[in-house]
Amino acid sequence: MITYFDTSALFKLFVAEVGREETLQLRDSSEHLATVLITHTEMQATFARRMREDPASADSLQIDRQAFLDDWPHWFVVPVEPPLVELAGRYAELFALRAYDSVHLAAAQTLRQQTGMEIAFACFDRRLNDAAGLLGLTTPFLKA
Repeated sequence: MITYFDTSALFKLFVAEVGREETLQLRDSSEHLATVLITHTEMQATFARRMREDPASADSLQIDRQAFLDDWPHWFVVPVEPPLVELAGRYAELFALRAYDSVHLAAAQTLRQQTGMEIAFACFDRRLNDAAGLLGLTTPFLKA
């Protein structure tokens, strides 16, 4: 099984916040870890925003950010290519998703189609998890 992490789940691997323990457990039990290229930008932007909003935590967040950057080469990264972008556009309309959320969903679906493997979709956004479930992706963090 491949576990695909969107930014909401990936961020929890590096910063102590609600959901971190279950996210770490999922990572540790996964055979393969994947995300899409834009996640790098989303992670950098999230770290920068958190540092601006909470300057007292900036030193700790900088350490967490560096841990992310050091870990990045170990991930399978789905490239952003025209077919993925077109699929993401269809998902944005079909599931009423934000742009980058639809890119995450399209990346996970593309990965499943290319590998034929089961995909666990690690995400903490309800609407995105619902869409992933409708596409037949496993959603370990979808709460009933």
